[in-house]
Amino acid sequence: MATVNGDAIGNILVGTNLGDNLFGFSGDDILAGGLGDDALEGGSGNDVLGGGDGDDRLDGGPGFDVMVGGNGDDIYIVDNVEDVVVETDFNGGSDTIISSVDHQLGDHFEGIVLSGNGNLDASGNSLDNGLVGNSGRNQMFGLGGDDSFLASAGDDRMDGGTGIDTVDYTMMNTTITLRAAGEIHKDGLGVDRVTDVEVIAGAAGRNNQINASTSLGSPVFVNVNLSEETLRVNGIPGVEAQLLTVRNFVDVVGTSQNDLITGNALANNLSGGTGNDFIDGAGGDDILNGDAGADSLFGGQGSDILFGGLGSDLLVGGNGDDTLLGYGFIPEGEIDTLVGGSGSDIFALGDATNGRYYLAPLRAGNLDDAYAIIEDWDFQTDFIRLNGSFDYSAEFRFANGIGSSNTLDTVISSGGNILAIIQDSTAFDFNRDTIFV
Repeated sequence: MATVNGDAIGNILVGTNLGDNLFGFSGDDILAGGLGDDALEGGSGNDVLGGGDGDDRLDGGPGFDVMVGGNGDDIYIVDNVEDVVVETDFNGGSDTIISSVDHQLGDHFEGIVLSGNGNLDASGNSLDNGLVGNSGRNQMFGLGGDDSFLASAGDDRMDGGTGIDTVDYTMMNTTITLRAAGEIHKDGLGVDRVTDVEVIAGAAGRNNQINASTSLGSPVFVNVNLSEETLRVNGIPGVEAQLLTVRNFVDVVGTSQNDLITGNALANNLSGGTGNDFIDGAGGDDILNGDAGADSLFGGQGSDILFGGLGSDLLVGGNGDDTLLGYGFIPEGEIDTLVGGSGSDIFALGDATNGRYYLAPLRAGNLDDAYAIIEDWDFQTDFIRLNGSFDYSAEFRFANGIGSSNTLDTVISSGGNILAIIQDSTAFDFNRDTIFV
């Protein structure tokens, strides 16, 4: 390895067959690295740098420089919009430009990294490019090929162009929220706008959220499956359904329409929004919230908490020790169906604030207009949760014409108002089976 230094005048410096360090310093220099992994630095002046073979680093320094690579994985430092970079390796190598100015990749370049903290733009080419922003406000365009954008701080715009393109947040180690219209919020580190991308990857171990909430009346609805890492956006006027791959997302908020949402093996927080939603927690200890509408909630594996919200909902706990709360804030007219599944389940008919189902007849003046139907009561493992401020009674009778015609039901009431019907079972005892809060 040789280190060759120029002087204040224009020099011609030629390296050896080994890895060389060539420094032109002042003047308009010509630096030729030859064979080996070379580091060429032109210094001030308008310099010409040729890396030759090997994995070279070419830095023209201040001035209008020309940098030519060759075989190998080369790195070019661009600090002037008048710099010219040429890559002659047509058949191999991965070549990267580190730029502190706006730059578009020429032919045969694979990567661009924006340096500093200025507001810079970058564009790729027809190859599979890697584009990395800085802490400023960047606009990056992948153009052709399967491109990958490595996200950073700042309010950035990333457009993939054609191909299967990825926006990667894994190195930021921050929580992201994917919102409607392609906005990605970075937990105080900026808001990105992404278009024409097919894959969005969050950092593992973060509660990354898909928030598809829309205004009432919007026709958009979503099909999210976190287990399969897919997000399908439907109903955009004049646009075909859009399919995205979404990696390392944990939580979901649906739209104002009828959504289909499935969790994964993690502890998911899944909310349907308004509309008649289908939500499946899959694995993990999940929190499911149907919100308004006639929703169907399935906890799946794990110990889950299911909130039906307003509307007549179906709640199925699945495996695990689940808590099922069918009621909305003012549960007028709703009849919820609660199925605990296996495990020790809690059927919540009230909380520490009030009786919930008991509120409806007081507000509407219509007795028994809101209650829960409990379909798989197991007195050995399950519990009823009630507000401790009210008096309650249990009556065994054929309650609602649903279920077996030969088996009595248990009707739990307060002040003459039905709170719940335990279907096809009289195995209920207040002292044994009730949790008062």
